[in-house]
Amino acid sequence: MGNVVIPVHDVNPARRTPWVTYALLAANFVVFAALTPGGASIP
Repeated sequence: MGNVVIPVHDVNPARRTPWVTYALLAANFVVFAALTPGGASIP
C-alpha cells in the first residue's frame, strides 16, 4: 500500500452531465442541514 492515491480524473472523459450524482449530493446536503440543529457545529 505504498502508492495509494484518490482518483481525480479518468482517462476517458464522460459524455454526459452526472445529474443523478448532483441530485444525490444536494439531497444529502439538505438532509444534513435539516437534521443538524444550530448549524454544523461538530466537535
